[in-house]
Amino acid sequence: MDTMSPAAAPASDVDAMAGPKVDDPASRTLVRTDMQNRFQRLDVRPEEAALQLLAMDPSRRVKAREIILARADALRTHLAINIDLVKEWTDAQIAKDSAAIQKFAKELYDRFEPTNPRDPLLAPLASVLTSDEQTQIKRLVDEYWEAWIASEQKASPKSTPEEIAQRLIARTFNAEVAKAYDSALRPHKQKLDAIITATEPTADQIAALRAAFINYIRASLLHPTDQDKTALATAIYNALDEPRRIKLVQASLNSL
Repeated sequence: MDTMSPAAAPASDVDAMAGPKVDDPASRTLVRTDMQNRFQRLDVRPEEAALQLLAMDPSRRVKAREIILARADALRTHLAINIDLVKEWTDAQIAKDSAAIQKFAKELYDRFEPTNPRDPLLAPLASVLTSDEQTQIKRLVDEYWEAWIASEQKASPKSTPEEIAQRLIARTFNAEVAKAYDSALRPHKQKLDAIITATEPTADQIAALRAAFINYIRASLLHPTDQDKTALATAIYNALDEPRRIKLVQASLNSL
């Protein structure tokens, strides 16, 4: 028999070699690095990622998930309400105007959360978390931010931690906005692009078509009624001349 096997080793020795137990809250972390020891950024908010590491009962986890989804829905509605600002923001991106992109992104952020909080989900999540879970999630989130800021400071040694934190907070919000745009507004842009491709409209007609979609989004706030859909169809029809209306019908028939 192998006397060096775990079965033969004293229990105290096994415990010493085992390291932290998998279910030990203190062993959980959001901080990850790659093979080159570079910090790995999360693709969701730190609060959401930390929530996944908590050992919660299913019913409260569902409630916590609802809070996260409510924020995502609020962001989509925010973009619809501020669709004119979103238009300026996307125009700046097309023009590759960095200063304008930052300006409009900041305005979108300030209109949604004027105080630009680092951890906007912690307070609402507290309503469904135990005191111990709140402590755990705050530790996980704080540790993540400290590691991220430290990583960024290596590349920007002249910046203070506070300056870096503000940039990363804005970057995190912008990532949320990008997801909200992709799920809520990009499908409308794709429809507009398809109409433009099919009908080859003039510059004035493109402007009218774009205005029709913007008005539709603003009026419906992403929950269109039959009346909203009829208004959009009418606006598209009125924006085009007869030959292009026929092209649009032909394209529609081809997709049926």
